[in-house]
Amino acid sequence: MKKIVAVAVGLAALASSAEMPALARTALEKPMLPGGSGMLSYVTVFNELEAADAAADDAWRKLKTRAEYDAYRAKMCAKMVEAVGGFPARTPLNAKVVATVPRDGYRIEKILFESLPGVYVTGLLYIPDSPEFKPPYPAFLLTCGHSGNGKGSDGYQRGCVQGVKQGMVAFIYDPISQGERMQVPDTANVHGHNRFGVNALLLGRSTAQMRIWDGLRAIDYLQSRPDVKPDRIGYMGNSGGGTMTSLIMAVEPRVVAAAPSCYLSSIREVVDHNGPQDAEQCIFGQLAFGLNHASFVLMQGQPVLMHCYFPSWGRARHTARWRRRWRTSASGPTVTA
Repeated sequence: MKKIVAVAVGLAALASSAEMPALARTALEKPMLPGGSGMLSYVTVFNELEAADAAADDAWRKLKTRAEYDAYRAKMCAKMVEAVGGFPARTPLNAKVVATVPRDGYRIEKILFESLPGVYVTGLLYIPDSPEFKPPYPAFLLTCGHSGNGKGSDGYQRGCVQGVKQGMVAFIYDPISQGERMQVPDTANVHGHNRFGVNALLLGRSTAQMRIWDGLRAIDYLQSRPDVKPDRIGYMGNSGGGTMTSLIMAVEPRVVAAAPSCYLSSIREVVDHNGPQDAEQCIFGQLAFGLNHASFVLMQGQPVLMHCYFPSWGRARHTARWRRRWRTSASGPTVTA
């Protein structure tokens, strides 16, 4: 800091010299930092975010009729799809059953399909074998959280087993950068999603777009099977899977029931206590057009069983640490707008 001050003082002295070129004098006369109106503190930014999140809630409260509600849902859905980068045209799934594993009262089919040409999605399909249940069956998709082994996680497979023993078909599939869909060595889970997101930004796309599209094509696959009831499809997931369940149920009317777990809260709560999350949670400009966590639920238009996420675990560790840094002065540290 002393060196910067010394250089600034020296340059200021030179600026008074008649030998200093006019262009250099003009440059030195400009302030090194923006004025107060061009500076933003954490508190300022968060207050704006909090107001926008609350305004998004209020927009839903103002709807008085079913017609107004349905029109607003359609409007928000279109804006959300546009914000994630839009969806590509549907192409052949080229689905294959590559192996079958018998189990007590059900069987597991190992599935491979293409969500886009050359983009392979790996999944496990759980199908009842008990004479107690007859096809066609209702079905649900279970979308993984951040397990390194993706669909191979014992916890997530347990949900499929519980469902198939109740007479439902269950389909669990690998996200990008997890399970059998690793893209870059040693870059899995959130890190893989974020790396994909940075590259996608350059093309006007997003991780959310790819993740949602995989899920929509997984529904297409279920509906292509004669042993599945095409109008009885649900979606569920925990943590990162709760994120994807929330996003997919918001844009996909074929989901007739959904159960997102450990994701939904409010944007202001998540930002204040946990900070940025993984790339598929970033829907660019969403608060500017009124899309928040409550919107994901209200856009669904069908029953939603929620296990909400209130990130209080971070208050003692994460939040306290960062607030000490943010509020070291009356206005907090500043960044250029």
